[in-house]
Amino acid sequence: FNGRTGLQKLVAERPYRVYMMLGMNEIHYRKTSLMIAEYKDMINYIRQVSPNTDIVLCAVSPVTRAERARHTGMKQIPIFNKKLKKLAKKVHANYLDYTDFLKDSGGYLKAQYAGDGYHWKNPAYTQFGKVVGKYDKALEH
Repeated sequence: FNGRTGLQKLVAERPYRVYMMLGMNEIHYRKTSLMIAEYKDMINYIRQVSPNTDIVLCAVSPVTRAERARHTGMKQIPIFNKKLKKLAKKVHANYLDYTDFLKDSGGYLKAQYAGDGYHWKNPAYTQFGKVVGKYDKALEH
């Protein structure tokens, strides 16, 4: 990106809305407080460079029961999502918890959507796109 980070390149475009979904790959070994602090830094940067950009913080996806057993730190996902929702309110951003369609009755990622236990298969992306599209339209009213 010519010496710029992805975030710098993104906000240079002055987007009307940014959806942020970060943390899935490191949530099992990092403290949620550090991850929330990084979100806060990114939000502050976006607001500084592109103050009219609407920000939507997206929940972290559930993982399969087997993945949670393999990486016990995945138990932080619901805790992290609560903190993320609280952060969104504090910084006047939107919060999108799109995860209902992904969850089985135990709150784990449904097998039909799970590739390796936490990365999604294509049908999950298709459904996610529908949920986000509907949410995005609702924000316009």
